[in-house]
Amino acid sequence: MKTHSGATQDVKSGMGGLRDVEFLVQGLQLIHGARIPSLLEGNTLNALELLGKEKVLPEPVALALKEDYLFLRRVEHCLQILEDRQIHAIPKDKKELKALARRLLGPDGNEDRFREKLNGSLQRIHNAYATYLLERKEDKRKQF
Repeated sequence: MKTHSGATQDVKSGMGGLRDVEFLVQGLQLIHGARIPSLLEGNTLNALELLGKEKVLPEPVALALKEDYLFLRRVEHCLQILEDRQIHAIPKDKKELKALARRLLGPDGNEDRFREKLNGSLQRIHNAYATYLLERKEDKRKQF
Protein backbone atom coordinates (compact mmCIF):
# COMPACT_ATOMS: atom_id res chain seq x y z
CA MET A 1 0.00 0.00 0.00
CA LYS A 2 1.51 3.31 -1.02
CA THR A 3 1.95 6.12 1.44
CA HIS A 4 2.00 9.82 0.71
CA SER A 5 5.51 10.95 -0.07
CA GLY A 6 7.53 10.93 3.09
CA ALA A 7 4.76 9.36 5.16
CA THR A 8 5.72 6.53 7.48
CA GLN A 9 3.83 3.24 7.35
CA ASP A 10 2.38 2.28 10.72
CA VAL A 11 1.57 -1.43 11.09
CA LYS A 12 -0.69 -0.86 14.07
CA SER A 13 -2.92 2.12 13.37
CA GLY A 14 -2.16 2.88 9.72
CA MET A 15 -4.52 2.01 6.87
CA GLY A 16 -4.75 -1.77 6.62
CA GLY A 17 -2.96 -2.24 9.92
CA LEU A 18 -3.62 -4.35 12.98
CA ARG A 19 -6.37 -2.05 14.27
CA ASP A 20 -8.30 -2.41 11.01
CA VAL A 21 -8.40 -6.19 11.46
CA GLU A 22 -9.51 -5.80 15.07
CA PHE A 23 -12.19 -3.21 14.20
CA LEU A 24 -13.44 -5.36 11.32
CA VAL A 25 -13.76 -8.37 13.60
CA GLN A 26 -15.46 -6.38 16.35
CA GLY A 27 -17.81 -4.67 13.89
CA LEU A 28 -18.87 -7.99 12.39
CA GLN A 29 -19.34 -9.42 15.88
CA LEU A 30 -21.64 -6.52 16.77
CA ILE A 31 -23.62 -6.90 13.55
CA HIS A 32 -24.01 -10.69 13.69
CA GLY A 33 -23.47 -11.56 17.38
CA ALA A 34 -27.13 -11.46 18.41
CA ARG A 35 -27.98 -13.93 15.65
CA ILE A 36 -24.81 -16.05 16.07
CA PRO A 37 -23.70 -15.79 19.72
CA SER A 38 -20.71 -18.09 19.14
CA LEU A 39 -19.05 -15.20 17.26
CA LEU A 40 -18.59 -13.28 20.51
CA GLU A 41 -14.99 -14.39 20.98
CA GLY A 42 -12.43 -12.02 22.52
CA ASN A 43 -9.39 -13.43 20.70
CA THR A 44 -9.06 -11.83 17.25
CA LEU A 45 -7.53 -14.91 15.62
CA ASN A 46 -10.18 -17.25 17.01
CA ALA A 47 -12.90 -14.78 16.05
CA LEU A 48 -11.62 -14.65 12.46
CA GLU A 49 -11.81 -18.43 12.30
CA LEU A 50 -15.39 -18.36 13.61
CA LEU A 51 -16.40 -15.61 11.17
CA GLY A 52 -15.20 -17.85 8.35
CA LYS A 53 -16.86 -21.00 9.70
CA GLU A 54 -20.16 -19.16 10.16
CA LYS A 55 -19.92 -17.74 6.61
CA VAL A 56 -19.97 -14.13 7.81
CA LEU A 57 -16.69 -13.80 5.91
CA PRO A 58 -15.73 -16.10 3.04
CA GLU A 59 -13.35 -18.68 4.55
CA PRO A 60 -10.46 -17.75 2.20
CA VAL A 61 -10.83 -14.10 3.28
CA ALA A 62 -10.87 -15.06 6.97
CA LEU A 63 -7.78 -17.24 6.48
CA ALA A 64 -5.92 -14.50 4.58
CA LEU A 65 -6.81 -11.95 7.29
CA LYS A 66 -5.55 -14.32 9.95
CA GLU A 67 -2.24 -14.81 8.12
CA ASP A 68 -1.87 -11.08 7.48
CA TYR A 69 -2.67 -10.28 11.12
CA LEU A 70 -0.01 -12.74 12.30
CA PHE A 71 2.54 -11.28 9.87
CA LEU A 72 1.85 -7.71 11.03
CA ARG A 73 2.14 -8.82 14.67
CA ARG A 74 5.55 -10.33 13.85
CA VAL A 75 6.56 -7.07 12.16
CA GLU A 76 5.42 -5.11 15.21
CA HIS A 77 7.38 -7.37 17.56
CA CYS A 78 10.53 -7.15 15.44
CA LEU A 79 10.26 -3.36 15.31
CA GLN A 80 9.98 -3.23 19.07
CA ILE A 81 12.99 -5.52 19.49
CA LEU A 82 15.05 -3.37 17.11
CA GLU A 83 14.09 -0.14 18.89
CA ASP A 84 13.67 -1.54 22.42
CA ARG A 85 10.49 0.52 22.80
CA GLN A 86 6.85 0.64 21.67
CA ILE A 87 7.07 1.45 17.97
CA HIS A 88 4.86 0.57 15.03
CA ALA A 89 6.39 2.57 12.18
CA ILE A 90 8.37 0.94 9.40
CA PRO A 91 11.88 2.41 9.43
CA LYS A 92 12.97 4.70 6.61
CA ASP A 93 16.67 4.01 7.18
CA LYS A 94 17.90 1.46 4.60
CA LYS A 95 20.08 -0.43 7.10
CA GLU A 96 17.26 -0.74 9.61
CA LEU A 97 14.84 -1.81 6.89
CA LYS A 98 17.28 -4.44 5.64
CA ALA A 99 17.75 -5.76 9.20
CA LEU A 100 13.98 -5.93 9.65
CA ALA A 101 13.52 -7.74 6.32
CA ARG A 102 16.17 -10.31 7.21
CA ARG A 103 14.73 -10.86 10.67
CA LEU A 104 11.26 -11.49 9.21
CA LEU A 105 12.07 -13.24 5.91
CA GLY A 106 15.34 -14.99 6.73
CA PRO A 107 18.83 -14.56 5.27
CA ASP A 108 17.48 -13.94 1.76
CA GLY A 109 15.13 -11.21 2.98
CA ASN A 110 15.57 -7.83 1.35
CA GLU A 111 13.75 -4.51 1.26
CA ASP A 112 11.84 -5.29 -1.95
CA ARG A 113 10.55 -8.69 -0.77
CA PHE A 114 9.63 -7.26 2.60
CA ARG A 115 7.78 -4.27 1.11
CA GLU A 116 5.92 -6.56 -1.31
CA LYS A 117 4.75 -8.81 1.54
CA LEU A 118 3.93 -5.87 3.81
CA ASN A 119 2.03 -3.94 1.15
CA GLY A 120 0.11 -7.07 0.13
CA SER A 121 -0.99 -7.61 3.73
CA LEU A 122 -1.98 -3.98 4.26
CA GLN A 123 -3.92 -3.90 0.99
CA ARG A 124 -5.82 -7.15 1.68
CA ILE A 125 -6.77 -5.96 5.16
CA HIS A 126 -7.87 -2.56 3.87
CA ASN A 127 -9.93 -4.16 1.08
CA ALA A 128 -11.64 -6.56 3.52
CA TYR A 129 -12.38 -3.71 5.93
CA ALA A 130 -13.88 -1.62 3.13
CA THR A 131 -15.81 -4.53 1.61
CA TYR A 132 -17.26 -6.22 4.67
CA LEU A 133 -17.71 -3.30 7.03
CA LEU A 134 -17.73 0.07 5.26
CA GLU A 135 -19.69 -0.97 2.18
CA ARG A 136 -22.20 -2.79 4.37
CA LYS A 137 -22.66 0.43 6.33
CA GLU A 138 -23.20 2.40 3.10
CA ASP A 139 -25.75 -0.18 1.87
CA LYS A 140 -27.75 0.23 5.10
CA ARG A 141 -27.81 4.02 4.66
CA LYS A 142 -29.15 3.71 1.12
CA GLN A 143 -32.12 1.69 2.40
CA PHE A 144 -33.43 4.64 4.44
